[in-house]
Amino acid sequence: MQASEVLDLMGEVAVSQWGLVTTAQAVARGVSAVDVARLADRGLIRRVRYGVYAMYGGASGNHLEDIQAQWLATAPARTAFQRREDPDPVVVSDESAALVYGIGDFTTTGVHLTASRRLRPSAASSVLTHQRKLHPKEINDVDGLPVTSVRRTLEDLVERWEPQHIRDAVSDAISHGLMQASEIARSKTLLSVVPEMAPPVTHIGLKDRLKHAGQDPTQALSEFFRLQFLGLLGERHDWVLKGGTNLLCRLNNARGTRDLDVFLDGPDTADESARTLIAQTNGATIGRYRFDVGDPESSDLGHVDIARLTVQVRVSDTDVAVCAFTVDVAGAVTLNDQPQRHQVQLPVPIPGYHGSVGITLYPIENQLADKLCAMYQDYGQGSRSTRYHDLYDAALIVDQLPFNPATLQAALTTQYQLRKMRPIPTEMPEPAPGWAETYNRTVPTLAGTKPPFTDYSVALAAVQAAVAPTLTKAVGDDARRKLRTLADRQDEAPQREEPQRGITRNIER
Repeated sequence: MQASEVLDLMGEVAVSQWGLVTTAQAVARGVSAVDVARLADRGLIRRVRYGVYAMYGGASGNHLEDIQAQWLATAPARTAFQRREDPDPVVVSDESAALVYGIGDFTTTGVHLTASRRLRPSAASSVLTHQRKLHPKEINDVDGLPVTSVRRTLEDLVERWEPQHIRDAVSDAISHGLMQASEIARSKTLLSVVPEMAPPVTHIGLKDRLKHAGQDPTQALSEFFRLQFLGLLGERHDWVLKGGTNLLCRLNNARGTRDLDVFLDGPDTADESARTLIAQTNGATIGRYRFDVGDPESSDLGHVDIARLTVQVRVSDTDVAVCAFTVDVAGAVTLNDQPQRHQVQLPVPIPGYHGSVGITLYPIENQLADKLCAMYQDYGQGSRSTRYHDLYDAALIVDQLPFNPATLQAALTTQYQLRKMRPIPTEMPEPAPGWAETYNRTVPTLAGTKPPFTDYSVALAAVQAAVAPTLTKAVGDDARRKLRTLADRQDEAPQREEPQRGITRNIER
């Protein structure tokens, strides 16, 4: 057969498969393998790999030629067109697929091919095989070449490449119009590397999930963002969480709360600590959300220095406000035990967001002492405590958590001195006339509260049984007399009106 005839026959095949033709395809058209070899020896065709040749004047010589040739060699007698309907196709994948799409910068020593069956390339080839089951939606036809979809390609590469390589490839895919952000949002594997691509929580039905879990969706959505914010603070172990959210992290049936109470474990003032928090978290993003932290507003509860911050949660790419919460930052808090590190699980994990956060918690003995003293403290101008929730919280604490009596004694003594208040009587009388009646009306209406401790007598009995022995030992006789003297002087001192500055004096939010 004349060389021109051989070239014509081979060219008819090569024109529809990237200028490439296999020896087996040529033989199927009446060309002998010897004729093919002679054309290569004369330089009329170019050998790409064993059994696969490129026709001059075709589309050969492109940067994908080796990938195309290795793929053709897996079924050399069949054309690319004939293989389009294969029920069990061989598919270009991994780094080779990324090269086909032009995304990322992945180096490789061979051509990656995937099939559900085991492939057996020759020892001399540079083919790297993967045995995987692919869904038809995970395979794209790229100019006649079957290639794993962009999403599946990136998911396969996550196993072997550093996150920054994957992030760069994701950016390329989106900027080239090869993939939508919504596809990433549906992939847990990719969201583990690029959580900022997660959709806003409200867009994926978080509220519906919370309803099915038996939670109040509005309250739980706010709690979700506060815990995400805590995850930022939790990366630094010197931030300590106190207040109602501390109890949410520890207790069952803890009442709802709308803010965070934190402090730096150190001597900084509230304002200094608040500005540190702003520097560390303002503008930070988690998933598709950004936290904007405002300037501090100072307040003084008499016994503790407080700076209040407002945190706005926004969808970062649209700037739409989602919710807001406050963070009360205390200065120079006295501790009677070491803070405890705790891992908090979110009730409804969402791909792309923290499923759990690590945070340092205020010692439970200090928290219990705070609760007890807040109930009995005289807030001046004849105003007695209206902190009904503190008794409910204290009852939950003694019912569910172990505490060290000696540490509680020390914490109570510290609070008596800071608040300049009389020691709490062992019998724990009603904090003020009508207090029990108001407790029974108010506490059942608070978010998250449940029986039996919504009843004053039940709650008080539980707390008194647990802490009464500690109350008798919290201070000695000499210290008790000194504290009473301080309290009496405070009662006798002239009172003056002070404007409210951001925090109600005797009601914890």
